[in-house]
Amino acid sequence: MDFMILFVGFLQMGLTYWIPDFATLPFLRIMRALRSLQVVVEALLNTMKNNVIDIIVLLLLIMFIFGVLGHYLFAADKTSHSYADWGTLGDSFMTLFIYVCADGWTPYQEKLNEDGFSASELYTAFFIFIGNFIIANMFIGVICQNIDDATRTDMEEQARKRRKQDLSKGNYS
Repeated sequence: MDFMILFVGFLQMGLTYWIPDFATLPFLRIMRALRSLQVVVEALLNTMKNNVIDIIVLLLLIMFIFGVLGHYLFAADKTSHSYADWGTLGDSFMTLFIYVCADGWTPYQEKLNEDGFSASELYTAFFIFIGNFIIANMFIGVICQNIDDATRTDMEEQARKRRKQDLSKGNYS
């Protein structure tokens, strides 16, 4: 990636020197933005490598606890409507994953209500609060923080390179 950025930079310098009209080529202007894209991609990869695994393990632990609890609370009767959603630990995990995404969870809650589980609304609301609002936002926050840190580090590195170039040229301002 660094080679590509350097190559395009030298290409732009050469083209603008020999043919001034090439200075306005849009694709060469876009290629200058690749440095910021590279910073974002590196930040995302570092985030995945360092922090996201911890958050995923935390989410899986919480899902395991709630999955076992949901299985014992809602799958006691094999003839109930909600048994298909809570009958095994795998079914419980799938239902809880839908709760974490907070998309399409209402049919599962309606089945629990039809089966007479009045406390299921508290269980569902509590898990959606923890899984969706806390863990998912923690995930997003970690990504944003790492992108911000990577951008700041890159800006400091670029400033250091400019100072070094200025010193090597004899510009001591």
